[in-house]
Amino acid sequence: DLACYLQQQGELGAAASELERALAAARQVNGANSFALGVIYSTRADIRLLLGRADDALADAERSIELLCAADDPNPYVLGATVRADVQARMALGQLDDALQAGEGALSWLGDRVPQTRSLILSTLASTLRAAGRLEEAYDTLARAAELERQAFRELSELQLKLERATLEVSA
Repeated sequence: DLACYLQQQGELGAAASELERALAAARQVNGANSFALGVIYSTRADIRLLLGRADDALADAERSIELLCAADDPNPYVLGATVRADVQARMALGQLDDALQAGEGALSWLGDRVPQTRSLILSTLASTLRAAGRLEEAYDTLARAAELERQAFRELSELQLKLERATLEVSA
């Protein structure tokens, strides 16, 4: 959390130092800690992208994805954010096809779950395609992302309606 705060404040060196402390602490834990390590590597990938270190960012993103997928049901939000970092790093390294494949692979894995995370991945892919001059594909990908945003909004609205109904029933 401190590293994320420092990153938001633009103190990337301090954020990177905090992540090294977090990695050292996580490595000392006995037992399963792949989620904690996955989050740390994912965050470090973002910071390394901001520092212009795409090779290192890609290595961290790949390690994070490996750790997160070691669980039977990885956290889809963290996985989505990590795939976004992976795609951005690959794009920075000129690996457009690999970036697209990584993003589409994550979308396949997520299936119908977590539309907001899928939308984040699609938006990143659309930006990647636009930067590569593949405008028609970028537009199609952005349209897919917009539909997922609408789906997420509908699901949230349904949940809010159910909550209101339950509250009214309890009051009655």
